[in-house]
Amino acid sequence: MLANQLQKYKCGACKDIIESVLGEKLQFQEGKPTEKSTLVEKLKKYDVLIQDQAQELAQLRQTIEKGIELSVLLKQHLRNLLTHGDPTNFQGQGFQERLAEGCRLAERLARKLSPENHAEEENKEEKASMDPSLSTELQEKESMNEALMGSVDEGPMTSSGHQYPSGSH
Repeated sequence: MLANQLQKYKCGACKDIIESVLGEKLQFQEGKPTEKSTLVEKLKKYDVLIQDQAQELAQLRQTIEKGIELSVLLKQHLRNLLTHGDPTNFQGQGFQERLAEGCRLAERLARKLSPENHAEEENKEEKASMDPSLSTELQEKESMNEALMGSVDEGPMTSSGHQYPSGSH
């Protein structure tokens, strides 16, 4: 305000001071609207990102809930096979062991997908996954399960389906 008053009187000695004061004041006022518009644009941009992430999170949550439901059903099915099934109908002890391993894997999946996932269990899982021999064993069991699924699709093998080497009769 003082600079405006001095400008009215056209004080020559204070001209440089008036211009510098008015110039700084104008720059400050001009900077505010552009800063506000930039902030508004950034807030809109971040709001859109947050909404997108919220949608993605909701979809992931649904996927996890479905996974939990499916793993629980799988675990129940495998348990029923293990407790109510006659091992002779399912190709003996080897099949029973594979089913038990499948049940353990389903339980592991259920633990990983459940919201009550405990850090202690995660640490055990991580240590097991870091051990290459355990990883190899898991891969072997998975391939056995795949082979088992193929043989189950073909139906149980009968004694006529076995092939013996010619010298072993």
